[in-house]
Amino acid sequence: MANHLAATCKMNAMNTAALCSILENTGVFEMGDAIGNQERHRLMAFAYQGLNANNLVYSTVKANGKTGTIGTVVHAIVEKAIADKVISADKKFASGYTTYKTADVGKWNAYAAAATLAATLVNCGSQRAPQSVSAVLLYTNDLIEKETSLPGCDFGKVQELQSASRSSRTPSMAAEDLVSSTVNHVVTRHSKGLAVPCVAAAVALDAGVQIYSPAKTSGLVGDVFSSVDEFREPINAVAGAV
Repeated sequence: MANHLAATCKMNAMNTAALCSILENTGVFEMGDAIGNQERHRLMAFAYQGLNANNLVYSTVKANGKTGTIGTVVHAIVEKAIADKVISADKKFASGYTTYKTADVGKWNAYAAAATLAATLVNCGSQRAPQSVSAVLLYTNDLIEKETSLPGCDFGKVQELQSASRSSRTPSMAAEDLVSSTVNHVVTRHSKGLAVPCVAAAVALDAGVQIYSPAKTSGLVGDVFSSVDEFREPINAVAGAV
């Protein structure tokens, strides 16, 4: 469960996202979903979202942490993608709307994945509660697609996860479903490793408002696994290994 991961990382959001991303991407590789050009595609998203490559997630959250919104995070990442030449203007319509194109689909997806996590940290962090994470998954990528005309994180599958989780529930109930069900749930499997790290990070930002909190569901798991340095601080462990 996302609650287990948050408890293991002592409620540190960045490490929780990293641990979840490591486990998710291990599953992606193990199940044969990273063959051929998909290998780079998956590794790029893993690096940028899960491991804060080029400090993209952290710097974006820092810049938007006090007064930012989902929209300002999307704007910041799109501007960064343009500056880094990951995307470029394609066609400008009479209305002024500009579509964009990319010569590196994998890297663009990585930027979209980083934007989704950064928006989660800003939004859920501002309220110290994870209930909005399902809406963040949807609207971050909805805005990305409208702003650029390019696909959102995981080519729409992150949005589909959120839609599936809300199909017969209220938004807050959907969030509770996400945080208390396992990452092997039929709903969480809509996206291959790029949505659940955001859910886990949102749980780590909780100030105690969840019905099923990590303290209630994952106390023993957290005590046991947090005693292993690599589980508790996976970012440092990966950095040390390379």
